[in-house]
Amino acid sequence: MAPLMKKLNLMTFNCKSIQSTDRLLALQTELTKLKKFDVLGLAETWQPGQTCCRLSTGEFLYNSGKTGDSRFTGTGLLLSAEMNRQVIGVKYVSDRIIQVLLKMRAGKTLRITQVYAPQSGRGEDEYDAFLDLLSSSLARPLTYDIVLGDFNASTGPRENGERFI
Repeated sequence: MAPLMKKLNLMTFNCKSIQSTDRLLALQTELTKLKKFDVLGLAETWQPGQTCCRLSTGEFLYNSGKTGDSRFTGTGLLLSAEMNRQVIGVKYVSDRIIQVLLKMRAGKTLRITQVYAPQSGRGEDEYDAFLDLLSSSLARPLTYDIVLGDFNASTGPRENGERFI
C-alpha cells in the first residue's frame, strides 16, 4: 500500500466536458504530460449517470452526473491504477459531488470529495442546497477528509483603486 502513506499528489481540473470520445482522448493526452498524479478531481464532466471505467492509459474514471441532460454539470475522480487499488468505496452523491474512500495503513480511511458548485448566477437557494448536501455528505467522520474542486467562488466587486484580486 505505498501511495497514500507519505505523499499524495492531488489535482483538480474543470474539464468543461469529457462527454465525447474526442474530449476524453484530449484529456488522456494531457495526462501523459503530467509528471505524476494519484487523484485528479474533475468538474463539469457533462457525462450522464454514475459510471466507472478504466481508460486506455490505465487510470480509473469515476463519474457522477445527471441522467438525461447532463450539460454543465457532472463531477468525476480520475485515479491512477496504483491509487485505485486502495479504493474501498465510491459514493455518487449528486451530479455536483462525488466521493471516494481509500484505505490507508493501520486501518485508517481517507475520504476525497470532489465538488462542482453552482455558479453564483444560479441563485442563492441552489448554492445553499449544494452546501447543505455537501455538509451532510461529510457528516460521518472519518480519519481523514479532503475536499477539492470548483466552488465557483468570487471575491466580490473590485474596490476603487484596487488593481488585483
